[in-house]
Amino acid sequence: MSERIGRFVRNFVTAAGNCILEDYEVLVPAILAMACAGMFLLFYHIIFDPDSADISSRLALLSINPDKWR
Repeated sequence: MSERIGRFVRNFVTAAGNCILEDYEVLVPAILAMACAGMFLLFYHIIFDPDSADISSRLALLSINPDKWR
């Protein structure tokens, strides 16, 4: 069953890619739409995350602290 799903996804992505590449006028708006949707989802999870206690803990997720890299 998972092999069927894998083939379907691969074929779907290939067909969608071919359709987008055939018409370059659609490529830029599609990329912009995906980027906007991704940013919306990111900000939605940062702001409305039910597991975080307050805004400061949400903003702490965004901090770039080298100590957190270890």
